[in-house]
Parts: sequence; C-alpha cells; structure tokens
Amino acid sequence: MIDANLKRAISLDDFTDRRTSLRAMTSHVLSKHYEANTLISQAFDASPLVGDQPDQITPRPTPSGLCNVLDEDTMIALLNKEIVGKEILDAIIVPEVTSSKAKTGWAFGKPKKVAPGRRDALLKEIEGEGKGYDPMTFSLEALFILHDFTLDKTGRTSDEVLDAMQIVLRVDQKIDGLRAAISVKGTEERPVPELATLPKHVLLAHNDVADYILGLSTTSEPVSTDYEIPKDAELINLALSKQGLPPIKELLTELKDAKTKSATTMQMPQIAEVSQSADIPKGKFVVKKCADVFKITGTYRQAFNFEIPTWEWDANHPHVPALDEEYIFNPSLLLRTLYALMTNKRTYLHGHTGSGKTTHAEQIAARCQIPVMRVNFDSEITRMDLIGRDTLVQENGTTVSKFVEGIMPQAMSGPYMMILDEIDFIRPDVAYVMQRVLEGQGLMLTEDGGRVVKPHPMFRIIATGNTVGQGDEFGMYQGARPQSMAMLDRFTVWAHVDYLNGSERRKLIEKKVPKLAKDMVENVCKYVDEHIRAFKDSKVLQPITPRGYLDLCNALVMFLGVYPSAQKNKAISEALDTTILDRCSAQDRAVIKGIINRIFV
Repeated sequence: MIDANLKRAISLDDFTDRRTSLRAMTSHVLSKHYEANTLISQAFDASPLVGDQPDQITPRPTPSGLCNVLDEDTMIALLNKEIVGKEILDAIIVPEVTSSKAKTGWAFGKPKKVAPGRRDALLKEIEGEGKGYDPMTFSLEALFILHDFTLDKTGRTSDEVLDAMQIVLRVDQKIDGLRAAISVKGTEERPVPELATLPKHVLLAHNDVADYILGLSTTSEPVSTDYEIPKDAELINLALSKQGLPPIKELLTELKDAKTKSATTMQMPQIAEVSQSADIPKGKFVVKKCADVFKITGTYRQAFNFEIPTWEWDANHPHVPALDEEYIFNPSLLLRTLYALMTNKRTYLHGHTGSGKTTHAEQIAARCQIPVMRVNFDSEITRMDLIGRDTLVQENGTTVSKFVEGIMPQAMSGPYMMILDEIDFIRPDVAYVMQRVLEGQGLMLTEDGGRVVKPHPMFRIIATGNTVGQGDEFGMYQGARPQSMAMLDRFTVWAHVDYLNGSERRKLIEKKVPKLAKDMVENVCKYVDEHIRAFKDSKVLQPITPRGYLDLCNALVMFLGVYPSAQKNKAISEALDTTILDRCSAQDRAVIKGIINRIFV
C-alpha cells in the first residue's frame, strides 16, 4: 500500500511542485536519524563526487542539502521503503549509476536497485488500488457531464475544473479534446445533470475531482441515524426504570438527535463573557453559522453549514484585526483552520513569502471578532521575551523587583489567537519554552516562583513559516532554522498556503483597483503568472506578492493618467520600474525584463 502523502506528491503534474513536495518528505525521513548530519557529512567527505573541482559538486551536508541533489526516482524509492538511507550514502561514497546529464557524470546517491520511471510505475499501481472506474473508457459525453456537474457543485471556473480533471483522471488527450469542444460550444446553456441520473463511474470520478478542488466531498451520502426498537423492549425498559432511566425508545430518539446534530456542527466550549478592563471592552461568546459569518453563498454554503465560536464586544476591541471585505478565502484552507480553532488544535501554515499565511489567520479573526496577539520570531527572540522578566521599579520611594509578563502569558490570559509568525526563524532551544503551552497544559513561570498560567478556554495558537521547520529547502529564506521534531510534533493541523490562482487574482485586482483598464488587467495577470512560475522554478529570487502586483496596478493607473496617450509605453515602463524592476538584482532584472518585454511591449 502506497503512503497517502507519497500518492499526493507523485500525482502533481508540475515538476517543480512535485520535486518540492518530494524533497520536503525525503528531508523529513532522513532527519529522523539522530546522527543524520554527521553521517551525511562523512559520506560527502569520502565521496569522489563532492569537492571544488570542475566535475564535482558542493551540496550542503544536511538532509535538505542532500535532497537538493537527489533525483526523483531515488527519493520516491526511499519514501516507498524500497531502499534505506544507508544505501543512498553508500552510493555517494561509491557511485553506482552513471548519468550523462549530471555535472559529475554520476546520478548522485542513486543505488543500482532503483529502477528508472518509479513515478510512472507507482501511478499505475495507484490507479489499480480501487478507484472503481477507468478514465480511459470515458466518452466525450461522459466527460461533458462530469465537467458540468462538478462546475455546478464546486463553484469553480471551467478552467479550474478542467485542470483538476486533467490531474485526477490523467487522460490528457481526452481532456484536451473536451477543452476544444467546450471552446466551440462557448457560452451555450447546458442543463446541469441531476445527481440521481449520473452514471456510477461519472459520480465516482466527480467525487475524486471535487475532493481535489475543495479538499472535501460534495456528494457524500448522509450517515444513517435510524435505530430499530429491540424486540425485547419491555424487559429492557424494566431494567432501565430500576436505574431511574427513561424507556429505550426515548434513549434511542435522544441518540438519533445527538448524532444528527454532530454531523452538522462541532462541539466547542461555552463561554459566558470576558470581564472588562481599563482598555479592553466587555465581550460575549456567541455561536453563529459559519456560512453567515463568512458570507458564503452558492454551492459552498452547504459545506460550511456548521456553527463556529465568535465574539461580540460592546466597543471596538483594540486587538481585533481590521476587516478586509474583499479578502478571498481558499475553501479547503478555511475549513482546516476553522476545524483547528473549534477543536483547539495547534495549526502550522507554511508557504512562500507573500502567499497570505498571516493575513489568512487575521481575516478569520476579524470576521469572528477574535483578538490577536502576533509575535514575529527572529534569532534575537529570547525566553524572557516570551515568558517575562524581573525588572526594577519604584514603589513608595523604594526600588523593588517585580516580574513583568512576556507576550505568551498575556495572550493565554484571554480568548486570544496567538500568531507565531515566521516560527522557523526562532532558535530551537528557545522554542522549547513553548512545549507545555503547545500541549495545552498551561505555562509554568519559574522566574515568578513557579506560578502556573492556565490558558483561557478560547486561547488558540497558529504558527506560520516559509518552510516546514526543516531548514531552507528553497535557497531563498536565509536564516530559516531546522526546528526540533519534538516541537513540530505539537502542531497537529498543517496546511500549505499557495498564491492565489489566476481567476482569484483577477477578481482581487478588479475589486482593489477598479480604475485599471481591462487590457492592463489582462497584461498584469499574465505577467504575475509568469513571475510566480519563475520564482517557484528558482529562476528569480524576488517574489511577486498581492502587495506587489496591487502596487503595480495602482502605479499603472497613476502614470497612465499623467502621461499623454502617445507616451503610453513610457507610462507603463515608469510603473514597472517603480514597483518591480528597480528593486531587482542584476540577475533577476534580466529574467523579469524578458517577461515584461513579452507581455507589455
């Protein structure tokens, strides 16, 4: 049986995304050995392939550094337990497989037993694990039905549904034919198929495609909550009455009601109110429908038809983030984060800079009126910053020592969402001070006589990072530190935060910069697509974030309004120089200039 995480990784069609996922998983496996760095370093020292010569390479002697130079087949074989780490190290010391493409002439760390084409072989194995349908047998009509039904149920665009079908079904030629047929039909109205009329193989395929798009099933049958009354009910009722319990029929009815309720809502602590202090308003705990709080409409509304905890304050709370009405939530990411908030799980959001990790958490807090305390981690954060310290103060003319709480006990004292921003930059030994808090056990202040701070029932923790806590695997985030697996294990809800897709990006630009002409919106969207692709492929080190391309849009509006229409190209050039090019390194500037020339000139 192939591991679920490995299945997801090898199913990615984009080579860069797939390799990034495989490297992260492989680094995690190699890091489990407590002497991993030492063993890798020793293997590199003994290898004829590592050094400063023209036919040698100089990888970092760490698990992530090793993963950077392993090929895809070797990583897949290790993750699928076909080989062990020692065999990779042996192949580094004594190379076993030649490669005409590699600088060294050898496939670095690849044992002979690793057969080529492991991904394709495993994909075929996955397809045989019981999908219940064969995508190769789908007719064009069946693909049309699958496309239209999924389009209606997920609320995504046609291109997004087609992309998901291509990834899930893996019948590229058939999907290309479907794209062509849809483009010919254009905006022609087609009736949405009814669930009851769907062929079984189309329904099964829809569930897989919808799961890929949303991260949740849209057609799952409800769990039965019907219970039959036992034939010997009178004897059971007699026994129940002696224990002071109601008849079996009433118990089964209560059980049915409870099970039905649990299918649509999650349990949460009941909090009456928060006491008022000098600058903090009085608050009341209120349970509301998630779909109403986040203004979810259409096909998503049913998926978010559960209750969530919110707060109502009798004045503006200084720690509740400002609400951005135009913020676009990713449904799967939103569902995971709400699950963590409702069940008090520690959440770790990771992704490239500017992908919106912190903003995602803050906008959830803004809609639920949850106060936020955010601490930005760096190598200078100390135990005293988190816990607190003794300070000398004047009281009645006498200098006395007084303990002043750090940010963690302050946040724990109320219904705060504490955001541990860039947690992968903190020193691992300092991070250990949070172990007990991450377990939900409170915080012992040894500096204050061993006083224990108990967390408020609605205190929550969300961490963000550019990496998964195992060091910089991208070569872009200098200073990111490998964190202790003991600390990372305390986070039980994980989510990768990606950049907005094309349609979401366009929607954001049109909302935020409505004065930008349609042709310019089109060009900016094309440019951002190519810039993000170049960034993910490590062709440029400068990211392009929503802040960056919205600034570009505003600059285009301004300069196009200032320059005469005959100097339109000059205006565009000024806007791009102001917001993009003049902050680039020489290497990045050459690549980005090429993208700009293809799109704007």
